[in-house]
Amino acid sequence: MEGVESYDIGLKEQKVTVKGNVQPEAVLQTVSKTGKKTTFNEAEAEAEAEAPAESVSAVTVA
Repeated sequence: MEGVESYDIGLKEQKVTVKGNVQPEAVLQTVSKTGKKTTFNEAEAEAEAEAPAESVSAVTVA
């Protein structure tokens, strides 16, 4: 996915955290293509953002 700088997959938490210049809705749409139930965790994404220009998307996959 264009704009992604890094990502982390937490298997135990069933969470994917994506960092980079990406829109959260685009990340959610892309991850939803796996066929799994997905939700966007806005509070977690904001807490993990290190710089104002950096976008962080946290998606839970069940």
